[in-house]
Amino acid sequence: MHRTFLVIGYSFFVLLFTHAASAAGTNKDDAAIYGTSNNDSFKKLPKPLNQYATVERARAIELGVDSLGLVEKLKVRIKDQPLNLVATILFFCAIFHTFIAGRILKMAHQAEQDHALFIKEDSRRYHLGKNRVSFKGTALHFLGEVEAVFGIWLIPLILYITFSNDWHTATHYIDSRNYTEPLFVVVIMAIAASRPVVSFAETALSSVAAIGRKTPAAWWLSILVIAPLLGSFITEPAAMTIAALLLGHQFYRYNPSQKFKYATLGLLFVNISVGGTLTHFAAPPVLMVASVWEWTMPYMLTNFGWRA
Repeated sequence: MHRTFLVIGYSFFVLLFTHAASAAGTNKDDAAIYGTSNNDSFKKLPKPLNQYATVERARAIELGVDSLGLVEKLKVRIKDQPLNLVATILFFCAIFHTFIAGRILKMAHQAEQDHALFIKEDSRRYHLGKNRVSFKGTALHFLGEVEAVFGIWLIPLILYITFSNDWHTATHYIDSRNYTEPLFVVVIMAIAASRPVVSFAETALSSVAAIGRKTPAAWWLSILVIAPLLGSFITEPAAMTIAALLLGHQFYRYNPSQKFKYATLGLLFVNISVGGTLTHFAAPPVLMVASVWEWTMPYMLTNFGWRA
C-alpha cells in the first residue's frame, strides 16, 4: 500500500512540475515563439495575422468596399500565403484519416491473416526459421494507429514547406513551435493511466457507488458525475483517461447495447468539459489563453463554471 501512495505522490509531483512548465510556456512572447534568429535567409512561418492587413486593405480598395467578407478575406490570405490552404487541406485529411483508422486496422488484420495462411501453405523455409513479414499488413497497421495520424500528415506539410521555400525554412518552422502543451497532455495521460492512480480513483469512486450498492447503474452514475468534476483539479485529459478506464472495468464488461455504449461515451465527453470550466488550468485550450486573457480561477468559476 505504501508503494501505491509513493507512486501517486511522485505522479502528482511530475503533474505539478509539468503544469508549471506549461503555464510558463503560455507566457512566452511572439519573439520566443517565432524565433529570434538574426538569420533572415528563410521565411518565418506561419505569417502573423497583422501582416495581412496591407493586402486585405488593397483588395478592399480594389473592390470598392470598406471591409472584406470572410470568403474574400480567405482568398486574399491564401493568395498571399498558399501554406494556409495546404495546411487546412492536410488538417481535414488528417481528421478524415482519424475516422477511418478503425477500418484501416481491420484491413491490416485481414492482410495479416491472409499472409499467415500463405505462410502455412508455403513449403519454403527461410533463414533461421524466420517467416516473411507481411509488408502490406504492417503498413496498414501503422496507418491505422490513431496516435500516428497527425504525425503522418505532418510529413507532406514539411515537404511542401521545403519545396515551396527551402529546407532551412522547414527546420525553423519545426524548431520555433511550442511543444509544451502537447507534452503536458501526454505526461498527464500517461500518469493517469498508471495502475496506482486508477486504483486510487476506483477506490474513491467505489465509496460513492456504495450508496447505490455498487450496482452497474451506481457505478455508471458515479463515474459520469464525479470523475468529470475531478477534471477541474487533475486536468481534463487525466479525468477523461481515468473515467474511460473505470467505465471499461465497471460498465462495458457487462456488454450493454451498442447505442448505450456510444451514448455513454458522448455523455462522458460533455461532462468532462464541465470540469474543465471550473478552473483556469484544467482544460488545455483554456490553459493556452488563461495568462493572455487574464482568466483567473474566480473568473472561470463565475463566468463559465456555474453555468456549465
